[in-house]
Amino acid sequence: MLKVTLAAVMGIAFCLSARGAIDFQRHYRIAEAERVFYRKDYVEARSAFKDLAASATDPEEQDVLSARAAIALGYQDGQYTNALEEAAQIANPPVAEYARITLLSSQSDWTGLIEEFGIAPIADWPVVRLPTRPIGGSEDMRFYGLVKRAEAFDQTGAYRQAEQDLEKALEMIADWRLRLATLSKLAALRQSKLDDADGAYDVNLQISALGRGGSRYFTGTLAAANYLRQNGRYDEAVAMIESMNPRNMQGGWQGRILIELGRLLLEAGRPAEAADVFQAIVAHKDNSPVQRRSAALEAAAALSAAGRAQAAIAAYKRLLDMADITDEQRVQAEMAISDLQGTE
Repeated sequence: MLKVTLAAVMGIAFCLSARGAIDFQRHYRIAEAERVFYRKDYVEARSAFKDLAASATDPEEQDVLSARAAIALGYQDGQYTNALEEAAQIANPPVAEYARITLLSSQSDWTGLIEEFGIAPIADWPVVRLPTRPIGGSEDMRFYGLVKRAEAFDQTGAYRQAEQDLEKALEMIADWRLRLATLSKLAALRQSKLDDADGAYDVNLQISALGRGGSRYFTGTLAAANYLRQNGRYDEAVAMIESMNPRNMQGGWQGRILIELGRLLLEAGRPAEAADVFQAIVAHKDNSPVQRRSAALEAAAALSAAGRAQAAIAAYKRLLDMADITDEQRVQAEMAISDLQGTE
């Protein structure tokens, strides 16, 4: 049997047992069913959800578990239509709608989702908690409905409606992971689909303020810094990148972020500082060879821009000694050395 943490059981128990005493064994089974669902064993998950729904004494819990059973059915080959019909039979109308929205989304039937639920008052649904996270806790059903409809609006070109749904969804979620994912979607929508750089910047500031690591956090913070750079606000852009403390990072993100910082400093007219950043990338062995070679070339160029010809020549020579440099990098280094020696 899969292990489920006490925190998971407590989280689900708290959210699903507002009406009576907590049955820990039951809520352990609910958490276990979600774990089975997330490992994509949909037949077993459906069986577990159906058993739990049949034994539920609370009508709302019964409807929620019936919805999860219908969704698990929909992920099984050839059962999609049957799952939609089963979802429609759920007694609680908003829970039935949530189940059908989830099923339509799972099949990327964006047009069908909008045709059926494009004007549905999802934000006005009653608050129903869903045990949809096997790691523990539960979330507002309205959040999931709005996020899935936002994707449908996005995919069908209704970008303003997608934006409105994502904004509403953010009002209904506290979990930082789900907030981060939703903010990232909103920032990308505003930047690439709505051509709203100012609006995207506002969202990326919220991402940065979360202060949580991971690709979405790094990408959002870099995007906010890039906005500031494009508007000539270099000191603020530098501070934004420095807020991630990239010099103390491990792994590939350190190299990527420090390269952006070095280029920003160079553009801001601070080549000596830029050279120090690029050299830090070269010195950090955890950075990829590609990043280190690129940084070595940019460090030498920054030293040259800072008027330190001898240091630049030495840096270019160190690049030539590195393994697997590209032909282009070799030509650039050799030409730069020749030019710098000619100015001495």
